[in-house]
Amino acid sequence: MAQPVPRHGEVLIKVQAAAINPSDVKNVMGKMSQTTFPRTPGRDFAGVIEQGPADLIGRSVFGTGGDLGYLRDGSHAEYLIVPVEAVVPRPDRLSAEQATAMGLAYMTAWAALVDAAQLEAGENILITGVTGAVGSAAARIARLKGAKVFGTIRQRTEQSAIPHLPIDHFVNMAEGPLHELVATATAGHGADVVLDVVGGPLFEPCLKSLAHRGRQVAMASTGDLKVSFDLVDFYHREGSLFGVDTLKLGFAESASVLRGLLKGIESGEFKPPELETVTLDGAVSAYQAINFRHPSYVLCVLLTNARRSHRPKPAFRKVILDGDRRSDGRYLEISASSCAEGVTWTGGGHRPMVLDRLLRQRLVPMCPGVILDRTSSSAVLRTRGAGTSAHQQARPRRR
Repeated sequence: MAQPVPRHGEVLIKVQAAAINPSDVKNVMGKMSQTTFPRTPGRDFAGVIEQGPADLIGRSVFGTGGDLGYLRDGSHAEYLIVPVEAVVPRPDRLSAEQATAMGLAYMTAWAALVDAAQLEAGENILITGVTGAVGSAAARIARLKGAKVFGTIRQRTEQSAIPHLPIDHFVNMAEGPLHELVATATAGHGADVVLDVVGGPLFEPCLKSLAHRGRQVAMASTGDLKVSFDLVDFYHREGSLFGVDTLKLGFAESASVLRGLLKGIESGEFKPPELETVTLDGAVSAYQAINFRHPSYVLCVLLTNARRSHRPKPAFRKVILDGDRRSDGRYLEISASSCAEGVTWTGGGHRPMVLDRLLRQRLVPMCPGVILDRTSSSAVLRTRGAGTSAHQQARPRRR
């Protein structure tokens, strides 16, 4: 394919890294109505300018937003063309992978907390999905703004996995109704601001957790797109509900937000999320892994100009196979850290035929070059022509 040529007011970037966000996966699945085809996906980018204004050539930059991946070709490619106003100098303390991983997450969190909710110092903020990329970014922004940060978790082990995240109080949703836990943690005051990055079943519990005249920001919905809530309770609280859609932010607006974050990045207050990397030949596997992700999935970054590996490695650390929920409310969790070498899984309570179907339909396509052997309630992934050299059991995980 011929290298693209920028027009006046544009730059050609040799992409070094590009984050794969859940919205990118939805886009390629046809769930974004505004997208025109054919189209290369990808919203976040980091790379080096090769063509454009003379004073910009050779500069390391990063960026996000605009209509990338929707109305113009995105960053999941070796080269990218964007308007000059879309690029922001990449901070020296960040690698290309870290910079692209921060773009959309921090821009979204800033748009929600600062622009929409107008979070103020001393306020209580409740953040759902605080272990994810957007949630963790929001926690750091909230702390910088002087707010008291409450973050939801589903089990106590999640807290120990993020020891450096600035959370004043973790709300373990396994311990009771969310609004009651928040009331207890805030001495009855409630949350002045709720950032709900999960939606769906958490929408109403979040509304009930609001303080008087509290503000809730919605930006996602898990499961059923329709929600219900107690309208009388809501208006008695005199609450406010905001929707945030970062697709509405143009290149200049997105770049302005990122520039506003540079001081916090340089000081180390704003840190990149945990990430995995994958080369272009593993992109399909990465998309599939993210599509079946657990809410605490690890952000995947595409290294678009890296040397392609002979055998792609899985672009994920674990997969939650939630297509068949067990009657006790548990899901089958599979850690896939050495898939290419061969890993053994047991069913964690799944019937052998269910385990077989889940692995064949969801896991095998994510691990090119492997085949599945199943006996009884166990399954083995083997590299073709190789024996099993590593073993790891699947564990049931409480949702």
